[in-house]
Amino acid sequence: MKEFSELTNQLEIAIGLESADDFVLKRCINKGFTFEGYRRAVKRVKEIDGLVRTYLLLKPPFLTEKEAIQDTLKSIDKVTELSDIVSINPVNVQRGSLVEHLWYRNVYRPPWLWSLVQVLKGARLETNLVSSKAGLGSDRGPHNCGNHDDEIIETIERFNLTQDKSILEDIPKECSCKAKWEKEKELGNYLFFRGDPGILSNRYAGYI
Repeated sequence: MKEFSELTNQLEIAIGLESADDFVLKRCINKGFTFEGYRRAVKRVKEIDGLVRTYLLLKPPFLTEKEAIQDTLKSIDKVTELSDIVSINPVNVQRGSLVEHLWYRNVYRPPWLWSLVQVLKGARLETNLVSSKAGLGSDRGPHNCGNHDDEIIETIERFNLTQDKSILEDIPKECSCKAKWEKEKELGNYLFFRGDPGILSNRYAGYI
């Protein structure tokens, strides 16, 4: 990093943290490091006056819609002082992955666009916040019912460019699918098996 930093005005290092919760990192993502490891990496980047872009994953497998929103918002709170940019990456279903395996069997759905909007609106930030556009609006990526998806995606793109949260108020307040999203959020308000190891095996029996 030091060598590269001498070749540019300011080096930006992107780190795929995904979640600031060690339990989610280990059990949902199999990431291979902890939040403390991320913190040490950030310190090394700052020692060479580099910038840090932190990637967070919205709705890894085995989290409900509500759990995913809560995990991302809590993660933003923990990384905002350590990052120059926070990038929210909503999951999109990649071929040959465990997520695709679950998706084909109707036990995983990519996050709703409503969930992404809730995260962007609810984030308390002292740094720049953006959202990845990968897969937005597709069946394999974050989507709603399709009636307002293009409009929502365009608004998110404008937010990415301006960092003006008031732009998010242009998103339609109601849609025929919003009640379904709200209902889905009510289905699970626990982080899946901190207190009961049987919850995970019951929910996804045979898939992990």
